[in-house]
Amino acid sequence: VVQTSYTIGGIESFKESSIRNHKKGRSVVLQFMELTADEKISRRTGFPVGSELYYIQRLHFLDEKPLIINHNYFLKSATCGLTPDEKYLELDVNDYNCLAVITSHTYNSDGVMFEFTQSRHRPDYFRFQDNAVRRSVS
Repeated sequence: VVQTSYTIGGIESFKESSIRNHKKGRSVVLQFMELTADEKISRRTGFPVGSELYYIQRLHFLDEKPLIINHNYFLKSATCGLTPDEKYLELDVNDYNCLAVITSHTYNSDGVMFEFTQSRHRPDYFRFQDNAVRRSVS
């Protein structure tokens, strides 16, 4: 199995990573809802209690294999116009009893968090890489 490479610490869309890895990528929206952050969602995502959010669950396919499932929470006031567009499908995990889970918080240039994402990857089809850069100490 040839693993797909993803980067940490940069910004790259699923479409961009699919092209870089020479894979055919597509996404399907499994769930789409508007909600208000309660205590549980606030603890999980970092959005304040009472925040108006979009929750989107997406399944990403690489070369027509369902390999990544994303759970996204978007701050409604910072992301307008989001809509659902697809039907429900399942993630095929073969015989695996685990998934790799990557969590991220995304902020705009004003320092406002507008997205929380948790991506779940089938372990035989991913590889994460990062370039560590030592910064000089003043």
